Formats: sequence, structure tokens, C-alpha cells
Amino acid sequence: MTPAMGIKAILEVATPTILSTTWPAKVGRVPKAPDQVVVLMDSGGRPPEVGVGIDYPNVQVIVRGSKDSGGYLESYNKALDIKNELLAIPSAPTAWPELTSCVCRGDITAMGYDENDRPLWSLNLALITTPTLTNSHRE
Repeated sequence: MTPAMGIKAILEVATPTILSTTWPAKVGRVPKAPDQVVVLMDSGGRPPEVGVGIDYPNVQVIVRGSKDSGGYLESYNKALDIKNELLAIPSAPTAWPELTSCVCRGDITAMGYDENDRPLWSLNLALITTPTLTNSHRE
């Protein structure tokens, strides 16, 4: 599972509900449809530890809203829900037990509008994970 897939797994079981049929999540690519979508992208991070199994990946969350009059605020609020669910997550979540820490790299950022006049927001997450290591020189 990539870090973006792990974050998606956490959001899929969040209470209250963050993702739904009207707000689906995609990993790796921004789709043409639907208008309202949460996209999770693996985006590098700090170098991993050499001697132990601790990694520092980053995930970019992109939230796209509808182009109707309420789409701007609604999509911002969706990004805020995601931030509030993940920021300083208190323990390794069942949906992705390798996650041990999640902090924001900056705050929610307006990215303007896409080619179809839909608002875009970005939230960049810095994670600490403890992956299960097999066939590795790290402990």
C-alpha cells in the first residue's frame, strides 16, 4: 500500500463520514469526472532512516469542488474535514497501522480553478510511518 492509499483507507472509515458517493477519493490522478472529488497523491518526503524501519513520506491531498455557486466553500470545508481527521492523529489507525504521525506542511491552499472552472484546494501532509520490512537491511 502506498502512503496515499493508506490515507485513503483512513478517510474511507472516518466518522463522521468524509468520503461518499458524492465525494469519492481517487489515488494518483485527478479524474475528469466527477466534479467533486478528493485526490491523494504520493509526493516524496524526507529520506528514510537508515538503520531502523522509519519512513517520512508526504501525501498531497487535492480537493476539487463543483463549479456551482456553493462549490468553493463546500470544497474548502471538505479539505478542512480531511485536515481535522488526519492532523495529529492520536495513534496508529486500524485502516493503516503503519502510520504513526501526520502533520501538515502548511495549511489548506487555494490552487485556483481547473479548466472547467471547478475550485481546487491542496493540503500537504508529512507522515511518519513504520513499515513492515522484509528483505531489508534496516531493522
